[in-house]
Amino acid sequence: MSENKKIYLKKILIFNAVLIASVAVTWIVLSLMSRSGLFFCIFKVTTGLYCPGCGGTRAVGELLSFHPLNSFKINPIPIILIIYISYYEVSWIQALFAGKTVFIETKSYRIISSVLSILLAVFIILFFIIRNFLLVKYHIDPIGDFYPPV
Repeated sequence: MSENKKIYLKKILIFNAVLIASVAVTWIVLSLMSRSGLFFCIFKVTTGLYCPGCGGTRAVGELLSFHPLNSFKINPIPIILIIYISYYEVSWIQALFAGKTVFIETKSYRIISSVLSILLAVFIILFFIIRNFLLVKYHIDPIGDFYPPV
C-alpha cells in the first residue's frame, strides 16, 4: 500500500472514530437527560410545535431496536442522515481502493455533494412544515407528546 493510501486510510479511520464517539456520547447524554426530565426542546416549549429534531432520539432508539418503520414514523431525519453519511463513506473508501486521494476536488463530486446537501436541507424544511401542519390542523402526532397516539 502506498504512503498516500495509508495517510488517506488513516484520515478515514480517524473521521469514523470521531463520528462514532460523537454519536455515542450524544446518545448517552440525551438518553440520561430525557429520563431525568432535564431535557426539553426550547422551540417546542415556546411555540407548541415540533422542531425538525424533535423525536430524533426516540427514532434512533427505534432504529437500534430494529424497528425502522417506527423510527421513520417518529422522525425520518436520522435514517436520511445515515444514508447521506453512507454516501460519503462509500465514496471515500471507493476512492481509496481506486488509488485516488484527491477525488473530493473533482467537479462531479462537488456537484453531487452540493445537490445532496440542498436536498437534505429541503427535506428537513418540508418535514418541519408538514409535521406541524398535521399536528395543528388534524391533531396527528406520531411522537405522542401533544396528543396520545391512536
